[in-house]
Amino acid sequence: MTKLSVWVNYYTNGNKITKVNFADGGKRNYNGAVTISKGVPKHWKDGSYANGSVVWEGNIVFKGFGVSIDKREKVWANEYGYRGGYLKNI
Repeated sequence: MTKLSVWVNYYTNGNKITKVNFADGGKRNYNGAVTISKGVPKHWKDGSYANGSVVWEGNIVFKGFGVSIDKREKVWANEYGYRGGYLKNI
């Protein structure tokens, strides 16, 4: 079992986002055959949304063969909080 998370930290004045501070991510990996590393998190403001993303680089070792499984995780929020997110293969 593997759990990946990404979040974005930002300021709001109650009506709009005033500043996007940072994004970060965390993982919990209970699968010994999978290694996962985190790329550099990115943050930005896009219109009325604060955005954060991170690329996860994973490798699976199975019977001597290595398979790469890279994913991009993104989250966005407005002045009221979480609005959406995704985890996609890249």
